[in-house]
Amino acid sequence: MCMVCYLSTDRDIADRPFDENNRQFNVCKTDERPSCLSKRFVYYCGSRQSCGCGFGNLGITEDILQRTEKELLAGKLSKETEMIWWDQFSPPPQSPDEFYKQASEIRDSNKDTLALYQLIRETWETGYLCEVLIYWSGGDENNPVDEIREIDLGRELIALDFAAHTGHIPVRLYRFPKNTNN
Repeated sequence: MCMVCYLSTDRDIADRPFDENNRQFNVCKTDERPSCLSKRFVYYCGSRQSCGCGFGNLGITEDILQRTEKELLAGKLSKETEMIWWDQFSPPPQSPDEFYKQASEIRDSNKDTLALYQLIRETWETGYLCEVLIYWSGGDENNPVDEIREIDLGRELIALDFAAHTGHIPVRLYRFPKNTNN
């Protein structure tokens, strides 16, 4: 089971297929059309893991990674640093080796998530509305949408929620209205 991320828009976007030898953010047009998506083109967006599982909530920043490394090398994490990790639904690393593995995964996740956000912003800046659908592949993408959120990029930052809540990953649909400033 994987996190699935679709982007729907009337803008034709160049495919960036997944490459096993050069893993990075990828986006490809697909014939699959979940019923809640209304735009002309539908794209499957994947992280360097090829699916949406590598996308994240950007909660553990480079500053936090550096502080965590410094504290671990000094022998113990502060309570504040531990709480930051737990707030991001992730147990804090207990050793430098564990930290380096987690830090690498977090940095990759942040890069892929920011690449997705950049694609959404580029689509919006060129005057197109887009929709993003996120759900867990163990469910049915045609189930009723649990949450619909409209984000006006003229006034708000992109903040997609990829996290599970109470053990359930809801079907989330985000709509980014057209940029009328063009």
